[in-house]
Amino acid sequence: MEDDSEEKFHPQNEKELTDNQDAAISGVENQAPESYNDKVSALTYKDHFSLHQRTSDVRYRGTSVHVYELHSSQIQLATATASGIRLIGPDGSIDKNEPLKEELPLAIEMKEVPSDRASALSLLRATYTLVALFFAGILFVFSFLVIWFLFMDMVADSGVNGGSPTWGNFFGTLLGIPVMLFGLSSVLTVAGFFVLEMWNGFRFLRTIGHFNDILVEWVTLVMVFVAPIFSMICSLFAKLENWWTIAFYTWFSSMAVFFTVFAFVVIFYETHAAWLLAKELSSNTRKEAREEDVRDPYESLWSGLFHFLSECILRRQDSIWSGHQNKVRISINQDDLEPSHYLLTRWYTSITLTRGCGCFYEKVDPPEKIYSFEEILEKRRIVTRHNWSIEGVLCSNRKNHSVVVIRGPAALKKSQIISSIICVVVATVGVVLLVIGFMFWAERPALPMILFVVIVFLCCFPRFRNAARFLKAYRHANDSDTVGLDDGVYQSYETYRVSRPRKAFRIMLFLTGAGLFFVWPVATLIKIGNFHLLGLFILLGIWSFFRYYLDPCCLLQDLGTFDVSTTLKEKESWRVKARVSTIMLNVTRSPGTRIWMWSFFFFIVVALIFSIGSISYQSSYTTTTTELTDDNFYIQEGLEHLFWAPMTLTPLGNFQYQPQPNLQYPTCQLIQDLEIANGTSALLEDYAFLATMIYQAPETLQTTLDDWFGPGLAAVQTELVEDFRKTVPGGSAAVDYNVVYFLQSNTAVVVVRGSTTAWEWMTNAQLWSSVALTQVLQFFLPAGEIFNPILHGLLKALVWVESENLIEIALYSQTTQLVEYIRSRPDFNGSIRITGQSLGGGISLITGAQTNIPAIAISGPNNVFSRQTFVPPLDLDTIDSMLFNVIPQRDIVPMTDQAGLLTQSIECRAKVNDLFGCHTATRSLCEIMHRCGSYSRPPPCECAVKYGYPVPEQIGGNQTFSDVCGTLRSNDGWYA
Repeated sequence: MEDDSEEKFHPQNEKELTDNQDAAISGVENQAPESYNDKVSALTYKDHFSLHQRTSDVRYRGTSVHVYELHSSQIQLATATASGIRLIGPDGSIDKNEPLKEELPLAIEMKEVPSDRASALSLLRATYTLVALFFAGILFVFSFLVIWFLFMDMVADSGVNGGSPTWGNFFGTLLGIPVMLFGLSSVLTVAGFFVLEMWNGFRFLRTIGHFNDILVEWVTLVMVFVAPIFSMICSLFAKLENWWTIAFYTWFSSMAVFFTVFAFVVIFYETHAAWLLAKELSSNTRKEAREEDVRDPYESLWSGLFHFLSECILRRQDSIWSGHQNKVRISINQDDLEPSHYLLTRWYTSITLTRGCGCFYEKVDPPEKIYSFEEILEKRRIVTRHNWSIEGVLCSNRKNHSVVVIRGPAALKKSQIISSIICVVVATVGVVLLVIGFMFWAERPALPMILFVVIVFLCCFPRFRNAARFLKAYRHANDSDTVGLDDGVYQSYETYRVSRPRKAFRIMLFLTGAGLFFVWPVATLIKIGNFHLLGLFILLGIWSFFRYYLDPCCLLQDLGTFDVSTTLKEKESWRVKARVSTIMLNVTRSPGTRIWMWSFFFFIVVALIFSIGSISYQSSYTTTTTELTDDNFYIQEGLEHLFWAPMTLTPLGNFQYQPQPNLQYPTCQLIQDLEIANGTSALLEDYAFLATMIYQAPETLQTTLDDWFGPGLAAVQTELVEDFRKTVPGGSAAVDYNVVYFLQSNTAVVVVRGSTTAWEWMTNAQLWSSVALTQVLQFFLPAGEIFNPILHGLLKALVWVESENLIEIALYSQTTQLVEYIRSRPDFNGSIRITGQSLGGGISLITGAQTNIPAIAISGPNNVFSRQTFVPPLDLDTIDSMLFNVIPQRDIVPMTDQAGLLTQSIECRAKVNDLFGCHTATRSLCEIMHRCGSYSRPPPCECAVKYGYPVPEQIGGNQTFSDVCGTLRSNDGWYA
């Protein structure tokens, strides 16, 4: 029977039996009912709110069995009915027909029974958990793009890319980043909880209680499995060719809808918990002030709502701006092992206690304890000799509140204690050596290694100190006669509030924050007309307000208990407590939000460093070259030497590479392509040369062309490019390009330079970060390639927040306009080609697809998946028929996106630890010339001098190769 009397919403005090899967099975308590004339001992089983579901009571053959369902097994707590004992079930009922006998023992047996459906159930859940993981990953990619687009907008507003600065927009965008960071991070935290719920079978949704459990089961199953399978069946019967794509679009869409509902449910019950706790705090405050007769503000809806919002906002400001002191101690039972002391953890606390801050802060005397969640939620893990493991030691949290048994039958062995300490030391040293070893392998400088060791030592010192304290506690417990056999040792971290901001100051802080971080960014987005991002920002602002200010944890830490008065029955009271504890542990106080925020913040700092570096290189390419007389090399001054190795050509007609006797690359000669002279078609190495040549200073381009093709065959059209730049907005963009005109064939080749400045690398991220992150996601997901058919549509949806400002400064837009500009000139009636390396290759491929001209890229990022993200979008048939990409071995840049049908893989001779060696344009040129033969083209000196290729055969001239190119080096990946 259920008790209809009023219950207190507080933690259970019964003795708990827990399994090692972080779920308390049930509590056991001896009670003596006053009914019946006979003396009866009774056992009461109560479900603790840490359980994900209630236990079931089954009785047969004189045995009471309490059942708790795990993921792939079942825990059964069997209690044999003994004489003199009657069992009281969770509903409070007593079996009156059970005979009574005096003073006989009672046997309780716990066992785990494997489920006969475990394999099939795991397979089913793994299927839609995989889709949920993919959805959460796409949500992360979207969050990354939002932050990146905001940052790019901010950099563009500062004028770094060559435009005029708009500082109002700059600061408005900057101030909008905190709301975006917190909102997106908390959404990702809920997404992680959503994936966990998928795998666990929707345990949280079963605690809602307002709907029929069977209805919840059906709705969830239809959304995550039945609907996509049904769409697949319909597509198959309709004989649609893209039935797989339709099924996955349906699956992804239903998962998105279900996640939206799930997130709404989470935030609703999180707010509902805050409402109950705020109401209880108000009641306690009136009782402490002896104002019980004062009208309760929660009796009226509007006054209660106002009081609730003000209470939550003020207490959140308290938790942020109050001065705190921490108390750290190691105790055996309730006795401190060593004297406890307060530690001023922040200099901020000392400032709040000074007399000068008296107008804004008030001292809290005596200090108020801020309760930890382990205390409130009663989640303190017990470590015994049976559940101890080295893996647990490695993965444990330094500030955990576990109870370690040190005396008695279940106490840890001395060898386990020593192993725990050794494990911490060895793991730390192992991580340090692993990272240093990788840096040494990559031939990094010594200074970063030293800094890393210092940082690791500072981070791990508290863990070493805790290990020493624990060993001291263990020795003390085993040497002392006052310690009981069943005692345990635990470490506690207690926080006390010693100062708090005054109420007026807290209100001022809230209003100032709302104006700076919400109102100003909204006005900025309205001004620049980015209404897509405006809608997203307002939505995330509302979400962040609920998640940040209507926080039940802030209220619960002040209240210190779940002791909230309700009129709920026992079953519903358990639902409320279980639901609240689940939300708090997995969402409200999950470390996920903090981890995501710090990850995004670190990314912004790195991007900021890059953007500052780009200020010095925002204009078009103007670097000069200087000669190294000892080796006859040319180097680039500036950032270019990080991404491009210099090129020095041997005299034309003096040296050559013969084609290799084994199979050559099938694309060495591009049939029916550009004609150079006298019926000679352009070679693959000609395009590689042009893509490499464009990195040189503009005044040297014509001379280098003559050295390669011979005089009078090709001309650099610098004046044409300068005239074009004057006709387009943003013509002085950082990307550099030029036009090479072949006189005899009336053909123009647009040559686009790759990334050399920080701004261009940020543009790389703008264009291809979404597909690159999605590919990383697919790599880590089992069978991630099954989502390939829907990637282009998803990526198109992800970039809808991109502003018009970023679309206008996209580097490919100028090269596309340049091709159309050349076509429109009355003095030109020939064909056009486009080529480039790295970023230049990627831009060439985009422009080639948009203008329907042949594009030959060297190490360029591809565009099959991202084809719908460009403006205008690219056609797949054009990609497969007009775009050609040369992909060096181990080059990560052309691994971005999926390539079209026309590609050529080439070998890379760079050392494995040379991370960027295979992306060097000159090295790719050398590989093509060595494998295909140089024909009448002059091999660069670097092929044999730097990259380990054989010395080319001398066919003319008086100077030897060493006279022309200098001393040979090994293939050391040396950059100028």
